[in-house]
Amino acid sequence: MTRKAAARSEQLLHLKSYGRMALTNYLGRTFLLLLASGYIFHLFTHMTTSRL
Repeated sequence: MTRKAAARSEQLLHLKSYGRMALTNYLGRTFLLLLASGYIFHLFTHMTTSRL
């Protein structure tokens, strides 16, 4: 394997690990956002139904 090919494969590996990290970060953020919005919605409906 030449030095250029090794550098390219190393770069590809780094890009792949970064992509996985970004995907995990994105999924976690989306999950937290969904959880927070669901909780707020639950609180809002609970407040409106308890008044009636």
